[in-house]
Amino acid sequence: MCGYAPLGSDAVNLVYDSAWMFDLSAERLRQLVPVVRAAYADGVTETDPSLSRSLLERAFGRIAALRFGLLLGSLLETCANPHTHAALEARYGRSMESIVSERVAVVRSALTLLTES
Repeated sequence: MCGYAPLGSDAVNLVYDSAWMFDLSAERLRQLVPVVRAAYADGVTETDPSLSRSLLERAFGRIAALRFGLLLGSLLETCANPHTHAALEARYGRSMESIVSERVAVVRSALTLLTES
């Protein structure tokens, strides 16, 4: 009824939001994303073997790129507003440079999935 993309949304959000919110290092995405993407495709095709594994993996990549690629705009807006920096640094217990660096790495990882699938 909803198509393939909504199925992958939870798996994408689990991995990428964990890195976006600093519960997981963005560097770990290189190891974790292929495992989660493959497990997601395995689980769905086990439930319905008529579904294309490659289609499911591409949907995972496109959802990640769309959802987290679009967050780059809000990140840029945050960077341009120095009044928010102190609050973010206090909230996450890290420097603004570290916040931006990690989040850019998350976006880069998500966008890279477009070229891999």
